[in-house]
Amino acid sequence: MNGTHPRDDSAGRDLTSSSTLRADRGRWVERLSVPSDGSLFRRFTLYLSSQSPIRQGVLSGLLFLVISISCAWTCYATARNAFRNSVDTNLLDLARIAALHIDPQAHARLIHPDQHNSPEYLALIQPLRAILSTARDIRYIYTIRPSPEGFRYVLDSGVPGVLDPNGHPDQPLLGTLYPEAPDDLLQRIQAVNWYVSPEPSHDRRGTFISVWTPIRHQGRLEAVLGVDMDIKEFRAQSAAIWNAQLIACVLAMFASFFIGIWVYLYVKTKREYVDQLAQSEYRYALAVDGSNEGIWDWDLRADSIYLSDQLRRMIGLKQDQTIWTSVRDRFHQGIHPDDLQRVAIATENHLRQRVPYDVEFRLRTASGHYRWFRSRGQAVWDEQGAPIRFAGSIGDVHDRVMLQRQLHRAARCDRLTRLPNRSALLSQVRKVIQAHRDRPEVHYALLFLDFDHFKIVNDSLGHEVGDALLKAIASRLRENLRDTDGVLRASCSSGTAARIGGDEFVVLLEGLQHPDDAELVARRLLRALAKPYRIKSYRVHSTASIGIVLGDEHYQAAEDLLRDADTAMYEAKTSCRGSLAIFDETMRRRVRRRMQLEQGLREAIPADQLDLVYQPIVCLQTGRILSFEVLSRWNHPELGPISPEEFIPLAEECGLIVALGERMIERSFRQVARWRAEYPNLSIPGVSVNLARQHLLVPDLICRLLKSTSAAGLLPSDIHIEITEGAVMHDLMAARTTLNELRAAGFSLAIDDFGTGYSSLACLHEFPFDLLKIDQSFIRDLGISARQTAIVRTITSMAEILGFRVVAEGIETAEQLAMLKQFGCDSGQGYLFARPAPAESVQLRDRFALEATDPLQTIPPLRRRSDSSDPGSDHIVLPQEDAQNPSSMRCSSTISR
Repeated sequence: MNGTHPRDDSAGRDLTSSSTLRADRGRWVERLSVPSDGSLFRRFTLYLSSQSPIRQGVLSGLLFLVISISCAWTCYATARNAFRNSVDTNLLDLARIAALHIDPQAHARLIHPDQHNSPEYLALIQPLRAILSTARDIRYIYTIRPSPEGFRYVLDSGVPGVLDPNGHPDQPLLGTLYPEAPDDLLQRIQAVNWYVSPEPSHDRRGTFISVWTPIRHQGRLEAVLGVDMDIKEFRAQSAAIWNAQLIACVLAMFASFFIGIWVYLYVKTKREYVDQLAQSEYRYALAVDGSNEGIWDWDLRADSIYLSDQLRRMIGLKQDQTIWTSVRDRFHQGIHPDDLQRVAIATENHLRQRVPYDVEFRLRTASGHYRWFRSRGQAVWDEQGAPIRFAGSIGDVHDRVMLQRQLHRAARCDRLTRLPNRSALLSQVRKVIQAHRDRPEVHYALLFLDFDHFKIVNDSLGHEVGDALLKAIASRLRENLRDTDGVLRASCSSGTAARIGGDEFVVLLEGLQHPDDAELVARRLLRALAKPYRIKSYRVHSTASIGIVLGDEHYQAAEDLLRDADTAMYEAKTSCRGSLAIFDETMRRRVRRRMQLEQGLREAIPADQLDLVYQPIVCLQTGRILSFEVLSRWNHPELGPISPEEFIPLAEECGLIVALGERMIERSFRQVARWRAEYPNLSIPGVSVNLARQHLLVPDLICRLLKSTSAAGLLPSDIHIEITEGAVMHDLMAARTTLNELRAAGFSLAIDDFGTGYSSLACLHEFPFDLLKIDQSFIRDLGISARQTAIVRTITSMAEILGFRVVAEGIETAEQLAMLKQFGCDSGQGYLFARPAPAESVQLRDRFALEATDPLQTIPPLRRRSDSSDPGSDHIVLPQEDAQNPSSMRCSSTISR
């Protein structure tokens, strides 16, 4: 029989296969020289890790594919060998069973071809056919006898008389040669008593797997029994094993592909992560190096500390020195003694209570000096809540801490005088208020100082001299508030001076023996501060006005105390510069009233809530009405009627006088135009309006007046502008320029309240005035006081010489009228002619009948009183009801009076 597959001999199949594998493995081991410590694997791993992610993926996939195919081929070979061994074993057992059913002696008698299918032949072949019928895959069972020519058929289980497709009989005849026998069949049979064909064999009846076993008779080889198994079933089983091998290889290819992709993605992701981690660590290292911070890591279990190189340099530790507990103790020894407890408490609170660890302390550096550092850290706790690790950083914040301290000192200290500032003062006052609550018997006071004429010094001598003056004032305050001063010690325990802004200083007196002692200290300060100052080459005088507030239990806020002291200072400055005033509730009420009036004025002016009243100015010779003076009256919705003497100065201080004047001018001009339209048959005169000092500073005053005049249909000659002496003399150059422009525009000018101000007669002729109005204070005592009478006569004579017309204010009696006419006074106004009245109550006429004027019918009866300042003079005063009616009083200082 011819073989189709290479195959080892059947005798050593299993041992040969396993030994071959071991030999091959040994050759690979010897060739690759794999060390026992696994260095080859490490070298391969290092080589693989050095490749790019896509190469690692390809190599990993190929490696897995090779390993998978190798394993699959090994499994296939093992399964195929096991299956062939099983087939061979079954065939050999079947052959041995068949040999047992043959009688060797009877078989030995079959020697002639004529005995074919003889009874003896059939008797021997019958058991073989019975065995053949039970074995599905067995095709033939036969016996062959060796001869000099080769093996010859004896028995055969084939069907007699049946021919195959090639015309050969299915059952060979007895004695027919068996040409397909292997060459070494006889030797193998004699040696091992069985023989299995290595590969499937072919003969004229088909392809089979054959086994042979000997039949012996009396110790000699009688014949050889052969069994042929059809190769179809064997090939079917082998094909199934081969298909499984192919499926395994295909799966291995897919698996290697996905493994390669997975390795590629894994390596790529890992490398990206490693790169990011490396970059993060690099950035962190750069940040740590750039931020000049040291890193520490304290292993609480091992009680060892890691310190970065920067931190080692900070504390003067050698680079190669081991970090143990002694080093931690040395680190703590380097902390400033005043900060050691704070650091220990912060560490303990963080480890036990998990309070954030962030502490600043002073640390002795390698140079031996202490510097401020900031330490921040975070601990790690185990499952039981015990800290196991504590790590953080230490940064040098010395410059920041020093800067913060400087800023803190600067925030609480005046830069110029080096005295405490407002913030520091209020902080100290709050402490004193709290101490007074605890010990009411200990008194305190606050002194508010404002220096007179400081602005003049600043504006005239310059800010440099002004700053030097402030420094000198601060120095005097320090000298007079020294703790060693015996006079001060007799009054209070301590005094603190502070500058709160500009030329305003505050002195806090603590521990007063008696509240009255505050006044004693204030008067001493007044005397000390009133002395002249030597500033450079200048001798500067600047007195102080002091407001005193005594601390008591109702003060809860430092700001309230400072506010009341400021109020008292303002009261002292108003009454007399260089004096002092002690705060009381009346001052507070006045301040509140002033604030209420100011707020009311701001609302009343734009809403035209101030009333206008008109008083005629009459020619004293003919009685003809020359003009109407416009005056203002204010009835506050809550406070009632407010005197012009109260709200006019307030409007000047608050900067509302210009707006108030403009509203009065526009309304009065429209009223005159309305009268002229309603009474065309009467000769309606113009109006006299008052201008304040602030009006003269308005750049476009002339344009505004001309615009208002034109809008009302009036001429500038219809308007008489009255200006007080004080307004003119405040700024001579500006007043002269403005008045000349007004005169050139056609307006008549009058100087109001003449004799009450401080005007210079030498400058009077320089101004383009038309009228000169004598103040009512001189007219009131006309004919009663010889001094006042002489003054009025002198003013009228002087005005006549200078070419001014004269208007007398406040004419109330016929005697006053007669004397004024005698002195040559041109015109006048007062209760003798008419009281100021609203526009709807004004009696319009051309003239007054002066000879029919009866003072007893015009004004209420008068009474005389004695003036304490001039015992030789008697004065006429108004009745009580007129004196108590502010709205009936006349004020002529501004346009709104």
